Amino acid sequence: RSLYIGRVSAIACWLSMPSELLPEEILAWVNCVDLPRLAAADRAAQAMLNESFWRSRLRNFEQQQMSLEDMRTSDSNLSVLRHQLAILEARASLPSQHRMQLDYHLHMAAHSKSPCWPLLLAGASWCSEVNGKTPLVQAIMSGHEEAVHVLIACGADAVSPDQQGDTPLILAIAHGHVTMLKALVLAGASTETADGNGDTPLINAVVQGSAEAVQILVDLGADVEARDQDGDTPLICAVVNGQAQVVELLLRAGADVHEADCDGGDTPLFRALEDDCVEVLEALIAGGANLKTRNREGETPLDFAIRHGHSRSVQVLEEACIAG
Repeated sequence: RSLYIGRVSAIACWLSMPSELLPEEILAWVNCVDLPRLAAADRAAQAMLNESFWRSRLRNFEQQQMSLEDMRTSDSNLSVLRHQLAILEARASLPSQHRMQLDYHLHMAAHSKSPCWPLLLAGASWCSEVNGKTPLVQAIMSGHEEAVHVLIACGADAVSPDQQGDTPLILAIAHGHVTMLKALVLAGASTETADGNGDTPLINAVVQGSAEAVQILVDLGADVEARDQDGDTPLICAVVNGQAQVVELLLRAGADVHEADCDGGDTPLFRALEDDCVEVLEALIAGGANLKTRNREGETPLDFAIRHGHSRSVQVLEEACIAG
């Protein structure tokens, strides 16, 4: 009976989620599921966290004094907590071997882009680990976007880093799955939490050369001046990697075109001239780069380009100087 109640609570929890988290095929499956048969056939569940933790979390949540403007969000979160507690209580009495089997299949489903909903409704743990990876991390790495939304709706941790220090947000960027970024941030992921190397998600997106990821992160409030482990800004990273489109995006987002690096004190303009990257150079000039600034050798950008024999850059700089 407790299993039956747990599955009913699970479905109620899923159906209380925002509509964008509920694909039509999932809604159809949930609406048509035979609950008694599902309960009878259920052979696994996972306690995953001790019951006292969840009871304490629920009790603290209920005791909070909330303002009127917070009521809608708080009511939704409280409902999720109650349903999660019901599911955890149902799992606790099942054999550990069955829990492990079901958790393993959830990981495989997340990895192979198979449906995760049936396994979650049967009691699989959304925070179990296999080889140091949670189902959410598996789904992110494989590009299983539907599973990402489903697992987040269940309460999967979208914040904590893995054993290598990479957060789910950074993993999504690294694997090129930019459509997941907004969902992860809305689930609590920070746009400023750095990876194990000290690089922010925005720096990672720039290094990946993903203009789409950069735009999404900027729209979500990422700091366009946060420096990497070498002291370079996202703009300088984009310049060094020859990414003119990303340079334009960052400048429109308010990146300082005059902010120098921490190595030799060179501005983005001088860093662009090092590689004779005309497209980046033009983007910086259009963004207001100072053509009269000097480097530590006392050279202007034009002097620097001439000394290095960068004829294309010389032409662009001369035309820009004439234009005023």
